[in-house]
Amino acid sequence: MSRILFYGTILLGAWWWMLRMPGRSAEGPLPPLSEGESRLASQVRRDVQALAADIGERNIPDNSQHLDAAADYIERAFRAAGYVAQSKPYRIGVHICRNIEAELRGGARPDEIVAVGAHYDTVPGSPGADDNASGIAAVLALARTFARSPTRRTLRFLAFANEEPPWFWHAEMGSLVYALQSPAPNAPR
Repeated sequence: MSRILFYGTILLGAWWWMLRMPGRSAEGPLPPLSEGESRLASQVRRDVQALAADIGERNIPDNSQHLDAAADYIERAFRAAGYVAQSKPYRIGVHICRNIEAELRGGARPDEIVAVGAHYDTVPGSPGADDNASGIAAVLALARTFARSPTRRTLRFLAFANEEPPWFWHAEMGSLVYALQSPAPNAPR
């Protein structure tokens, strides 16, 4: 019986420690957004609108034109922010899919790379606003924010194709294809 109490106490303590929230929860209305925060919110909203509503469902084989349109949109957004966007094409059957990369080279530690990525495809039957137009909008927002800021480490902004089923955890999954095509960390590009 003492063993059960001992282990039960440990489990209960671990559960409490992992799930408790430090500090106090926020209460009341949120403070108003600054001008910069309002601009950022508007741009994120525009990106989600463009991908989810204007382009819509983005996948292969059913909506390959929409997948291409989303890739074009992301490349244009990176270029508009001042980056050289690189398309990394790969083939799935008759379809050419693209991972997209934009990089901000670091100053003090350029060989240390921070990857910031999301996928832009959707499951069949979904416009993909929250999975994952919002993720791409966040990647684009970060890319725009850092575009004019020197960084110590290299920032690599990535948009992946084919992260949803049936490609998830298969050889054609965009992030896996990208990782396998990427050079070793300190290899010349």
